[in-house]
Amino acid sequence: MVSGSDWDTYLAAMIEAAQQETARLDCDGAQRRWRFANFGNALTEIHRGTARPLPCGAAYGYLSVDVDGRYATCHRTVGDPRFELGSIGSRSDDARAAFLSARLVDTQQPCRDCWARYLCGGGCHAEVTHAGRDGCDMIRGWLDFCLAAYPELRRRFPTLFSTDKSAERSPTHG
Repeated sequence: MVSGSDWDTYLAAMIEAAQQETARLDCDGAQRRWRFANFGNALTEIHRGTARPLPCGAAYGYLSVDVDGRYATCHRTVGDPRFELGSIGSRSDDARAAFLSARLVDTQQPCRDCWARYLCGGGCHAEVTHAGRDGCDMIRGWLDFCLAAYPELRRRFPTLFSTDKSAERSPTHG
């Protein structure tokens, strides 16, 4: 598990990988595509102006079900009673709504006061519940790096930010 100063090492490695991705893009000519998904996804979301009040579709756009027919918020929370939302034949929309409203970035702390809340979405529900928020500084550092890199990368590689859906298709985007 990542903890303590490991987060600084992790952020430095992410930034180094992003710099290597940029160098690779310089060499790839017309075949430019995001290969480093974390970097490409962050920059694409920044470009689109995405504002995420939640980190993902868990309990919002999808549910997972275990072999006994119990619904969970996602595949990472199957078997954890804190994330159960009923079972086949007795799914609880009230439990689902309560789960989601408690996890909106404007509802929970420390997200409510964080500048990166709408880019981050509050972090993976399962990770935050199990490991806490030790990674928040790393995520803010990563997003700060991506925000700073975006204008230059958009200028240098405009096709990576095309609004044409066919141009967005890549190994990381479908």
